[in-house]
Amino acid sequence: ANAYDNLTIRNNLIQNTTDSAIRLGLGSGGGIGSDNWTITNNKIDNIVGNALTGMVLFNVDGLTVTGNVINHTNSSSTGRRGINLDGVLNATVSNNTINLGLVSPTDATAANTAAPWIVQLSMSDRAISNVIVSNNTVSGANLGIIGLSQRSMVNVDITGNTVSNVVSGIVLNTGGTAPVVSGVTMDVDVTGNTVSAATNAIFVRDLHDAASNGPVTFTGLDVTGN
Repeated sequence: ANAYDNLTIRNNLIQNTTDSAIRLGLGSGGGIGSDNWTITNNKIDNIVGNALTGMVLFNVDGLTVTGNVINHTNSSSTGRRGINLDGVLNATVSNNTINLGLVSPTDATAANTAAPWIVQLSMSDRAISNVIVSNNTVSGANLGIIGLSQRSMVNVDITGNTVSNVVSGIVLNTGGTAPVVSGVTMDVDVTGNTVSAATNAIFVRDLHDAASNGPVTFTGLDVTGN
């Protein structure tokens, strides 16, 4: 739950861990006030255990995650997830390769049990803003790149990614948690991605309209050149 500044995690091989390999926060907390993190050129292999995520990064302002490889493919582990970005500001997540092990999934329920999502943008403690998710290669899950809707997403670019072996590719305004504040807005560009999915390539959801803090409003949505 502490805040840490000016942290670099670089050129490591992390294998056979029984917890999420790189983690600041989980569910809530995770050091609001953490600044200037760089996580680059690490390889994470064979995470053992259920409901574990390759990287969990909460509430970092000034975050760069680039050139990492996550192979979270152990079929004996359920609930496999790639990178959870929660409450991050001024972040770039680029040129990472993430494989969660599913091949041509079509059953969303079974896929969600095995590997629910690859990259998640969420907002447990605060809204996210100025986030770029670009040129990543991700595969093998129920959902590829997703955005939840507890709070707003402002100036978010999802661009140039390759998403494959998923049931749905890029999904916005999803998840079971309704907005925890009123006036949630989504300002997102989805451009230049290549998606191969069984059901939805890009799915912008009308969800949580009936919630006490609903609805979620898309104030700036650009889906172009995918």
